[in-house]
Amino acid sequence: MPTGGCCGTGSWPPHRAAGWADAVVTRTGTWSASDARRITGLSNVADIPVGALVTAGQGVGREVYVTSKDVAGGRVTLSAPFYGAPVTQTYTFRRFKYLLDFSGWLNLQRFVVSDIEFLCAGTCSGINLPRDGLVFQIQDCFFTGPKDRGITSTGEGCQGMQIDRCQFLSNEQDLNAPQRKSIAFNTNSSDIKVRDNRVNKFRHFGVVGGTGNIFSGNHFFQGDGVTDGPRTAGLILTDNNTKTTFEGNYVDNCYVEWTNERDPTPAFTGGFSFHGLSLDGNIFFSTESAPWMNFITIKPYGRGAFHQRADGDRQPVQEDRGRAARRGRGGGQLFRGAGSEPDGGSGLRGQYLYRHREADREPGDAAPYRGECEQCLERGFHALHALWRAGALGHIVPGRRTAAQCVRT
Repeated sequence: MPTGGCCGTGSWPPHRAAGWADAVVTRTGTWSASDARRITGLSNVADIPVGALVTAGQGVGREVYVTSKDVAGGRVTLSAPFYGAPVTQTYTFRRFKYLLDFSGWLNLQRFVVSDIEFLCAGTCSGINLPRDGLVFQIQDCFFTGPKDRGITSTGEGCQGMQIDRCQFLSNEQDLNAPQRKSIAFNTNSSDIKVRDNRVNKFRHFGVVGGTGNIFSGNHFFQGDGVTDGPRTAGLILTDNNTKTTFEGNYVDNCYVEWTNERDPTPAFTGGFSFHGLSLDGNIFFSTESAPWMNFITIKPYGRGAFHQRADGDRQPVQEDRGRAARRGRGGGQLFRGAGSEPDGGSGLRGQYLYRHREADREPGDAAPYRGECEQCLERGFHALHALWRAGALGHIVPGRRTAAQCVRT
């Protein structure tokens, strides 16, 4: 079990030679929730590279990798379970190439990477972590133009990882947000610290699989030049019991998405459901975003989920079925459960909307004042600080062009 060590200082470009292309294999296999970290019944398993990203048509979460393979048994082991894959389907296994690849290390602890510019130049990815380890530190580095990933964890080598004062510069800055595919980093294990980083126009800043995490002082932005354009998630938390602190970050033209996509039986059967996320002192900013964009989205992959508030109150959220919650123009709504219909009574307004209440007059009162429209809230529109007006004019919902009444867009 090697411990300690460091590498640092300098610019590392890829050599312009053959060998940087992804290794891609497709196979039909079988999956079961009772053995959720394995795909079985695969042919020619020897061709599937360890460390490959796994994708498929249905039920596979983001950033799930092959951690080992059993050639004789025709199966591979996964870094995380699927949430609802069919019994049999075709899987794609894609192995990225990295400037610094630690995947040959079974265990590496307390290693430091410092003051390096990874000049990926759209040719390769940055760092691939060891299969297992503890407190891998990456500090004061630039990841410039990674083709696919800045930092990848295919196993448990990210336990206690620290990413501090780095810049991640996408190779896809000229693409519109939905067309991007690169990701700055991912994790599978717990207790990571991600602090004071700047992240420019990836598809996602991070896909986080573990719990007990701290995010502080990061600025990640993902906008584009499209009017009313859709946005992608900046930070994705894949455990409903996330136990994560998110403080002093700048969330710029993207959002925080909270899911349970690594639960092989995602329908709620007991416990706390979605809980343990603390947000404090963050900036959420959006320009020219699509009307349905929300800064915080809970996206359950099963029925019966709810958000467990700190005061013990349960706020239900509906199962994601490929629909986006819609609201008024402008990207201003802070919080909503994904997949719920606009008038579906999601119940989420209790914690996040009522705290902005500033008056308790009735809409018919003559004097203008700031307040909330219950009809807007029930229909899912953003009605914080709605300006009430007297008479038949009704009220104005911020960002909407019509004032006569609330109508679904």
